[in-house]
Amino acid sequence: MSKRTVIALSLVLLFGFMGLQKEALEHPPIAYHLSWGNPNSHYFHIRMDIATTDDAVDVRIPAWRPGRYILQNYAKDIIDFEAADENGAALPFRKTDKGTWRIQTNGAETVVVRYKSYARTLDAGASYLDETEAYLNPITD
Repeated sequence: MSKRTVIALSLVLLFGFMGLQKEALEHPPIAYHLSWGNPNSHYFHIRMDIATTDDAVDVRIPAWRPGRYILQNYAKDIIDFEAADENGAALPFRKTDKGTWRIQTNGAETVVVRYKSYARTLDAGASYLDETEAYLNPITD
């Protein structure tokens, strides 16, 4: 390849990549929202808005995190899991294993997932919430 061809190809790839990045920033596939009501209940309220064109979406809580080489059951701290479309209509879902929920999108462009995550373990591997501090480990929530 000539030097001119390599430069042209590099520019095409660079601008193509920048276009993909711009598209991802303008239309992120997942937007996260974090809140809590009573912090002494130790529950984070998590909401995810998932843009999709798929028939089903899997939401997973991992069983491990980097730096900790043992399997955990982080999904045990999840309660009140629910899924809806962008208009608030409930979407059917089922738990396919201990840390995965499969949501049928029914043609929705956005799937809104809400759940609570219990956070009362104060160590480097978990999350914690009370009236004095909020520590969220995004791997476990």
